Amino acid sequence: MSPCAITKHLFFSDETGPWEEGETRLLLMLYARYSSKVGPMKKFRSKRVMYEHISKEILQSTGIYRTQTQCESRFKTIAKRKKNQDTNNRTSGQTRCQVSYEEEFAQIRAADDSIEPEVLRGVHSVTYKTAPKPTDEASTSTSTTAPSDTTVAPNLWMIPEVRLLRMQAINNEKEGTKMKLAATTLAE
Repeated sequence: MSPCAITKHLFFSDETGPWEEGETRLLLMLYARYSSKVGPMKKFRSKRVMYEHISKEILQSTGIYRTQTQCESRFKTIAKRKKNQDTNNRTSGQTRCQVSYEEEFAQIRAADDSIEPEVLRGVHSVTYKTAPKPTDEASTSTSTTAPSDTTVAPNLWMIPEVRLLRMQAINNEKEGTKMKLAATTLAE
């Protein structure tokens, strides 16, 4: 078989077989990494372009060609299965089933700010979301921000006593400036 025929068979064959567990984990890991980079002013202008990039990375790391459509379909299938497993586990009277790829979906949930926004503003506080903890040794070698839980910073302008003190300080500064201006005017 000539090299061109092998390449044609590799890239244009529909017989790539079912997805292995390692391929699926790699797909979910890459989705978690790139899903936050989709948007008009980001690395990928659409999810289709992101899935094309993911399919190229799967080819580079495993040597198995998957189209962007296959990657998208596999992700949607796994997400639907996980949703059904979660629903089953929440229903009373049902036997519990093991949820597949729980850790990978936790990483996706942590990276997706549409599920949990980066900043939550309330009446009396502002909550900032920080980066999740890396789960394995491979992710610790990459540059990530320091892990911690959410921190709550009080929105001081909403507390009446603080607002009153701040307004008094501003008025004192204005009166002090007026006094200095009046003193310099009289001195002239």
